[in-house]
Amino acid sequence: MEETRNELAEVELQEEPYKSGSVHYIDSREVARMVEKEHSNLLKDIRRYIAQMGKVKIDFSEFFIESSYSAEGQSRSYPCYLVTEKGCEFIAHKMTSEKGTAFTVAYIDRFHEMKGALEGESDSVLKEFMKQQLKSNQQQTEAISTVVGLVGQIMEGFKELSADVENLKSQRAGILFQNPFSVQQDVVDQRMRTLNGLIDQVADLCQMERNKVLHFLYKTLQESLGVTLNPYLMVMKSEHGGDAVCNLHVIASVDRFYERAAEMCRDVIARKRLFG
Repeated sequence: MEETRNELAEVELQEEPYKSGSVHYIDSREVARMVEKEHSNLLKDIRRYIAQMGKVKIDFSEFFIESSYSAEGQSRSYPCYLVTEKGCEFIAHKMTSEKGTAFTVAYIDRFHEMKGALEGESDSVLKEFMKQQLKSNQQQTEAISTVVGLVGQIMEGFKELSADVENLKSQRAGILFQNPFSVQQDVVDQRMRTLNGLIDQVADLCQMERNKVLHFLYKTLQESLGVTLNPYLMVMKSEHGGDAVCNLHVIASVDRFYERAAEMCRDVIARKRLFG
């Protein structure tokens, strides 16, 4: 019941999905409304589908992307999924008669709508965000030191990613490995509150959906540091468990991720307040 109330409280803010490159997603709460099913029941179905895919070695991320949302005025986050077009097709195949046909028509129309109406808007916002970030970096550093620093960051990112992959392999083989997250939990909680506050400010000042701000933040952070957040997220979920763990927890748990993410948000806020 609590999750249902929070979904209703968030429906105005979370109505529009976001996209990454050429891949569009629909929030599982919107899918639940389309198929006339409780969101909690749809989550159970999706987790069952993911478990079945795992048994036959299918990468479920092409169908369902783990995510989370939070209700206004609450610090707790709730699990949801971003359902791709392939994921919607998979769900439709599990349905029968008129209800399955109605959902197929609804999700096809929804993806066509996103590919048309949202494509230009999302691309322009992302380009402006990246343009301003690049301009800020160029003003703060010398050209040569920027190139050298970027190369160093990319190389360090490859080393860390390689180490994380090896750690995951060791875990599956039953070999003990060191947890990459050394930050105390109370520090992580404080950082989460800070990041959530900064993200809310960016969303308000830029008049963007919170999910879009999060998506651009993750994408820009990964490109800036030359890392991929997924391996870190997998390790954190294996350590802590639960569907509430998301990329924002990973950022708050790694010093350099947190410092860079907070810096980027504060830079956008400062420039938005200065130039409007």
